[in-house]
Amino acid sequence: MCDPVTLTAVSSGMSYLGGTSMLAGTSIGTGLINASTFINSSSSIFKASQAVTGVLSSPIASIGLSAMQGRQSGEADLQAAQNARLQQQQARDNADRERLKYRSEELERRKKYISDLSSSRALMAKYGYTAQSPSANALLRKNRETYMLDQNAIRMTGIDQVLAQERSAQTFGEEAKQLTKRGKRAPLNATLKGISDNFKTFRETAATKLLK
Repeated sequence: MCDPVTLTAVSSGMSYLGGTSMLAGTSIGTGLINASTFINSSSSIFKASQAVTGVLSSPIASIGLSAMQGRQSGEADLQAAQNARLQQQQARDNADRERLKYRSEELERRKKYISDLSSSRALMAKYGYTAQSPSANALLRKNRETYMLDQNAIRMTGIDQVLAQERSAQTFGEEAKQLTKRGKRAPLNATLKGISDNFKTFRETAATKLLK
């Protein structure tokens, strides 16, 4: 006797296979769907077991199970693809935030430089220094060099962060594409593999019988 889990799996596989483009409308496809319906509507696990006993060992049941497993695998891949797309969008958002962050820091550093320059000029004027004096000129030049180094550091660090997030977004995007492609093909691939495996078993069995 088959347990409820096995019956459910076989029923789902038979129903799915019977409705595929290969078997839909054919006598085999209709038979599979009818058998699946009977299993689902049976009031007794014993009755359902009797309905399935005759086909459990047949290639059709095996192919049906393969189709069901392929569908489940495909659905898992498609869900993983959706998660990857969400991560891709999150990485893009992070890249935008990093870009705004370093540009804001650049602006703040520029404001500070301008403010410091204004204060330095006011202080030089107070004590009678001009921009042409060696000491004043050296101070202004040093302040500008420091400002340029700071700006460069801010920009390079910010760009590195942006590029890192953009690379992550690209990786998640490629992953989503591959998972989507694999997920869409999984049911058909599993069904074709089930057919191939059963045909191989059939040939091996036939060859063994001929040798006896």
